[in-house]
Amino acid sequence: MRICIIGAGYVGLTTAAVLSDLGHKVKCVDRDETKINALEQGVIPIYEPGLSELVVRNRKEGRLTFSSDVAASMDEHELIMIAVGTPSAADGSADLVYVRSVLLALSTVLHTHKVIIMKSTVPPGTGVWAEEFLLGLGVPGTLFDIVSNPEFLREGTAIHDTLNPDRIVIGSRSVDAAEKVRAIYNGIEAETVWTGQTEAELIKYGSNAFLATKLSFVNELARVCDVFGADIMQVAEGIGKDTRIGGKFLQAGIG
Repeated sequence: MRICIIGAGYVGLTTAAVLSDLGHKVKCVDRDETKINALEQGVIPIYEPGLSELVVRNRKEGRLTFSSDVAASMDEHELIMIAVGTPSAADGSADLVYVRSVLLALSTVLHTHKVIIMKSTVPPGTGVWAEEFLLGLGVPGTLFDIVSNPEFLREGTAIHDTLNPDRIVIGSRSVDAAEKVRAIYNGIEAETVWTGQTEAELIKYGSNAFLATKLSFVNELARVCDVFGADIMQVAEGIGKDTRIGGKFLQAGIG
């Protein structure tokens, strides 16, 4: 399959490398020309074990290419994956300025049907908003489907996590579009969770919030251990043995 990934950051670049290694023709696009030029020279802007090798191999074999021309690249592909940043605004909310920018550029090249895959971490309701945004720009609804496909990567193990996910979440109102997105992960064995767009977005936000809750809880428990002279490592290990809780993200620390 031919896939255009918008955003050569941590998620976009890792996903591009893995999908190209699965045999797809992937074009990874970013407006930062300096970053794209570096990637074309084999210089990886982030450190992630195994990423450099994947990029070099798939570049050499012609499955992975890079470009800074966003609109032209999207025009050439049916599958468009949005993996741009969603930084926090001043009030703490997610700033969708980069997502909006991609949709604006996409609206100018929507002449044939495209499946828009939202990989960026976005607030619940973003998929519905994106549909309304494109329709408001005069794009016929028959020319696109939006599919929410959140990522669950950990820095330092992103390649492994992409190839060995706990689940693949796909949220869409279109069965055909959802199945096209699932097909890009052929070769990866994982349970697929089929949902609506908003449900998929909430799965991502809920997962992030729950993991943050575990970290906050174990750090508060560490304070209690300090008061009683107890070893938080032993306490956390004992709690984590409970299969209802699990030991992951139950390590106290400044993180």
